[in-house]
Amino acid sequence: LVTTLSIILALILAQDFRGKWLFRFLILLPWVTPIALGSVGWLYMLDTLYSPIDYVLREVGFLANVEGKGEFVRSLTNILQDIGIVEKDTALKLNCEMRGTREICFFNMQWLAQPDTALYSVIAVHVWRMLPLSTIIILAGLTAIPKDIKDAVAIDGVGPIREFFEVTLPLIAPITGIATLFGLIYTFTDVIVVAILTKGNPANETQVLPYWAYLKGIQGTNLSEGAAIALFMFPFLLVVAVITLTLISRREVT
Repeated sequence: LVTTLSIILALILAQDFRGKWLFRFLILLPWVTPIALGSVGWLYMLDTLYSPIDYVLREVGFLANVEGKGEFVRSLTNILQDIGIVEKDTALKLNCEMRGTREICFFNMQWLAQPDTALYSVIAVHVWRMLPLSTIIILAGLTAIPKDIKDAVAIDGVGPIREFFEVTLPLIAPITGIATLFGLIYTFTDVIVVAILTKGNPANETQVLPYWAYLKGIQGTNLSEGAAIALFMFPFLLVVAVITLTLISRREVT
């Protein structure tokens, strides 16, 4: 997901348009923001009662206000429940307040309180965090494509879609592999996002090895078990790195 979005953003940033510097600044902002500070910000944005995301969803009609508790409003969330993305009757929380003589109720998503939505929320934060780095790496690969190749493609009259799949994508494949490898390593070894957002809950659905090692080794005062969990990540990451670098070397254009 990160790689696909990064390629799209890199292709956009490689074009000349007004305000490109501002767009690049906004893309880089998540990366220069301290991860702990960014995670705390997301914690408030995903709050069950005061989430601004829920407010926006209510304003556009996806999480509608209803008058009285008995009225059921079909929304985007209900559709997600119907197709099985979120659990039925658990992802929504109904809150009510008196406005004059009327009782107005509104739905809130329990983003971090339910297994499905909590997992998707953690994934979304990781995507938000890693997207800038991956985009900049791929953008560097795009700008490194020789101008002679671009001129030859233009002379041959190749369309943009064919140019991307037959020329651009093969040329940036090695650098895209590097971006993917960096993303895997950063995400697999990150402990801060899960520690701040969910602490591995609910029901260990968002538990990751780095935070588990912290729980066992630091909080549980069992340093040997925590160290064993942490060391378990090394051979896995080593195998992933070797496979990725091998594939990159085979695809590299000389």
